[in-house]
Amino acid sequence: MRTTTIIALFAVVLMGMAFADDSGNGCKLQGVWVDNGGPGGYLTYMVTYDGTGDKEGTMVLEQINPQIPPWFPNSRWTNARGVWAKTGPNTYDSMNQGYLVERIETDAGPVNQIRLIFLNYATQTLTDCNTMHGESTIDFFTPEGIFLEGYSLYGSDESMHRLLLNQTAPVPQP
Repeated sequence: MRTTTIIALFAVVLMGMAFADDSGNGCKLQGVWVDNGGPGGYLTYMVTYDGTGDKEGTMVLEQINPQIPPWFPNSRWTNARGVWAKTGPNTYDSMNQGYLVERIETDAGPVNQIRLIFLNYATQTLTDCNTMHGESTIDFFTPEGIFLEGYSLYGSDESMHRLLLNQTAPVPQP
């Protein structure tokens, strides 16, 4: 009887450990997500989250309609690459880095020159398996890595939708 009780108690402890990291709503972050950019489609982008498990992974952010700063007219934003980690049942933190690259004509021909570096820090919450809300901060740096005080962008309540297999209509727009 005592051995059976100890075995049963051990089984309960193991089950508790197995479910201690509850996945919340049972959804995974991995996949392709589209942010419609809000009214006017400002800063519309797609993000691909990869990973072999639900704890951490890598990501690629691709801007669909990048806004080009007027002070660098021949420039473009690169795709940003980064990492993500699960921080709660339905919550994930991420960080990615990208560049503003300007095409410059030189005597040797055209070259690309990095004008700005950006770091994007975000927290995303899955409200269901196909909808995500998040907040982010984007910090800007010179090519030498000097933080540009006063140029950070803060986004709140961004809404993203998962791109689905066999989807028959575009991701919802605002």
